[in-house]
Amino acid sequence: MLPLVISAFVVALVLILCLLQRNFVPLTIDGWFCKVPPGPVCWPLIGARGVDPIYSWITFTEWAKRYGGIFGLFLGSEYTVVLSDINLIRSALSKPSFEGRPLGTISRSLFRGKGLGFADGKLYREQRKFAVNTLHHLAVNSCQSDNPDDTTGLHEIYAALVDDFASTNGEPLDPMHFLQKASVLVSCDLAHKGVVKPDDPIVEDIITLYKPLFSINVSTGLLNIHPWLKHFPPYRQSYQLMQKAVDHGRGIAGKLVEQGRTLREKRAQVNQEKTLFDYASAFDRKMLSVSEEKSFTEEQLIAAAAELVMAGEEDIHAMMYWLVLFMCMYPDIQERAQNVLDELVGPTRQPSLRDNGNLDYIEAIVMESLRFSNFVPFPLPRRTTEDVQFSGFRIPKDTVVITNAYAVHFDEELWGDPNVFRPERFVDNMEKFRASRNAIAFGAGTSSVFFHGDFCGRTRSLHSDQHHES
Repeated sequence: MLPLVISAFVVALVLILCLLQRNFVPLTIDGWFCKVPPGPVCWPLIGARGVDPIYSWITFTEWAKRYGGIFGLFLGSEYTVVLSDINLIRSALSKPSFEGRPLGTISRSLFRGKGLGFADGKLYREQRKFAVNTLHHLAVNSCQSDNPDDTTGLHEIYAALVDDFASTNGEPLDPMHFLQKASVLVSCDLAHKGVVKPDDPIVEDIITLYKPLFSINVSTGLLNIHPWLKHFPPYRQSYQLMQKAVDHGRGIAGKLVEQGRTLREKRAQVNQEKTLFDYASAFDRKMLSVSEEKSFTEEQLIAAAAELVMAGEEDIHAMMYWLVLFMCMYPDIQERAQNVLDELVGPTRQPSLRDNGNLDYIEAIVMESLRFSNFVPFPLPRRTTEDVQFSGFRIPKDTVVITNAYAVHFDEELWGDPNVFRPERFVDNMEKFRASRNAIAFGAGTSSVFFHGDFCGRTRSLHSDQHHES
């Protein structure tokens, strides 16, 4: 009698869970008939079992070997498709149907759908176009401008970083804090040029501020999988810390925007002209222009500026940290990089953004570091904005789409020897930099420019300056 009661209880519990998650049974049945991508066994509300809570990309890569370059699963109650094949990733991210951002806790509750990385729909399309054009303009202007003001900020940052390293007097150290400080300054130079100086106390505030945000994996963190956890300890405290970090970050961004406006007014009085020399000033001009685009608001400017500093601080300092580590691990590569700088830059001047087009081997080192370090195993997730047929399967509207960059970057068929750190894979027979479409640390779609072009250029220049002073 007892086994029967237990069986009935389990069946009743499963039925209740299925009623609470209405898409579970239809998608499970579609999976049986191969209408949706195959995947591991899932449970209602719980989702797939066996996902490593820390190294989820390793789990997904193993499952890709079993189920293929596209597979589906439930992460909690959220239906998710994981892409691990480079051709499928490029095909999906080039389609408008995959432009959405997830509707989960991070994007909707924390960031409220504003900014760049978590914007959606028409807001995303307008802001993406503006960001692509503006960051491209800033990158080109930094490399070609004869105006000393366009490079003075970067040289101040380089000098401060060199001074920080010199202050250790050759003693062993962890360079993390020095690199975080330089990364904040580089990001602020992009968003609020001339406003934040190396000795500004706000630099330390920003470093401390964003730590809680990077304690959660945006793609597979438990708060995303089970949003209701934010109401219960210890996740309630974690969520509150993250919300406080986002709100405080926007408060700082608002102050920096106002300080930037004051600085530009003073410059205009002296120079009798206003020049577009940072992201915030470009946005201000867009707001003042007559346009049908309604997404250019003060709230969006502050959210975007805060996000640029946040993303830049995390990405640039992580890139630099890995670069320092790899140069220590591979002294032969470090020596070759130094020789390139000695030959092209020489001892009489500092490297600048103008040198980027000639520092092919430095660029190759940066790209190989991005690939080999795996510090971005999953670029920002996407969401389907409509039902779509893709790779022979139906992918329902509002499906979360994760691109597994780790699987691509360590694919033997693409790289031959992916477990070897070899910058030469990014240079051709003429010793010129050769980009690879298989390197997707910052994504493979149109939005990848947000966190790639100008940030990577400034990181290469920062890395070059470190070598130059060594």
